[in-house]
Amino acid sequence: MLLALGVSHKTAPLRLRERLAIAPEHIPGLLDSLLESEGVDEAVLLVTCNRTELYVSAAPHATPIVIRWLNTLSGLGTDLDEYIYQYRDLEAAQHLFRVSAGLDSLVLGETQILGQVKAAYRLAHQEAAAVGPVLHQLFQHALSLAKDLRSDTSLDSLRSLPYAAAKMARNRMDNPADTHAVLVGAGETIAILAFHLRERGVGKISILNRTLSSAAALAAEHGARCDTLDGLPEALATADLVACATSSEEPLITPDLLNRREPGRGMLVLDLAVPRDVAPGVADVEGVEVVTVDDLAEVVKASEEMRYAAAAEAEQGVKQALAEWRKASRIRTAAPTICALRAEAARTRRHTLVEARRIAASRGTEAALEYLATTLTNRLLHAPTVRLRDAAAADNAELVAAARELFDLSEDDNESGIEAA
Repeated sequence: MLLALGVSHKTAPLRLRERLAIAPEHIPGLLDSLLESEGVDEAVLLVTCNRTELYVSAAPHATPIVIRWLNTLSGLGTDLDEYIYQYRDLEAAQHLFRVSAGLDSLVLGETQILGQVKAAYRLAHQEAAAVGPVLHQLFQHALSLAKDLRSDTSLDSLRSLPYAAAKMARNRMDNPADTHAVLVGAGETIAILAFHLRERGVGKISILNRTLSSAAALAAEHGARCDTLDGLPEALATADLVACATSSEEPLITPDLLNRREPGRGMLVLDLAVPRDVAPGVADVEGVEVVTVDDLAEVVKASEEMRYAAAAEAEQGVKQALAEWRKASRIRTAAPTICALRAEAARTRRHTLVEARRIAASRGTEAALEYLATTLTNRLLHAPTVRLRDAAAADNAELVAAARELFDLSEDDNESGIEAA
């Protein structure tokens, strides 16, 4: 059985996800302990800032064991149960495929997750030796799919309001590395914007929020500094870019807060909140340009249209990859039988060849070749012949028909002069 379970930004608050933010250096040892559990054969642990997920190949009865292991890992016991999602077999594969492609991400279509999935697989495979044929095949399909979707679809066009804001900000920056961006708020919009600003090389990011703990958590993810709203005057004094997205009922950025700025210093202010976080008078301050949600409306509208089209396109890719994975999985189940068949044939060939060489030494090449061809044929076909005769005697027409298909025989292949042994 293939099992995927975990928590993500969709199911669990940050305070719980933090409990499962396992450092990479601890993962191999943790996977070792999990594999000691009865019925658990393979495991990969994926940990990002927005999700912790465990993928295992295990016996069905091992599911409670895996859940307990994850609960123990969090230190929360059964309190974590209501936040955990579970997927089995085909649904588990589909979930990993969507995660790897960025279709389940906070930032839809983001590219960072692909590297994180690859790193999680490599860690489990190379350092923990926790990956076997089932998860190897699964993750190879997932990584291949994600790469194909990047090159063959418009997945990279899946963007949002924060992306549009970041793109506008980037177009205004002469030197991103020297830019100081002040982000006010700590919600989803600011989180996505911080991600895109880092991707675009912004050198310094400050995150300010009414609650310091929320600002600190987000700042830690993006290598930013943090503060409460009391630090706004100081942060704004050196800001080149300001972005606000809070639920405040009153403006947070007012003209008087900009008194410490150098006269004429350029500043782009992105007000992404409704109601607005930026007082109307800020736009009148020399050197300050204010952009509101309405100003970004056309960019966002175009982005939304691309979002739905690209997402549908990518989901079709996931469906196709699932079909291919299912086919490969079914083929894998026949592998032990195929290997055993070829091994038995190889043993028969070796033994017969030894005898043929003895005959060649005493009676000549022609006699040896005749012996080799006849004996090898008889020995290879002896067991199938006996089974088919028994099947016919038992009126097992299905096995006889299967043999015809297996050996690609037609009704015309019964040559005269050849009898069943």
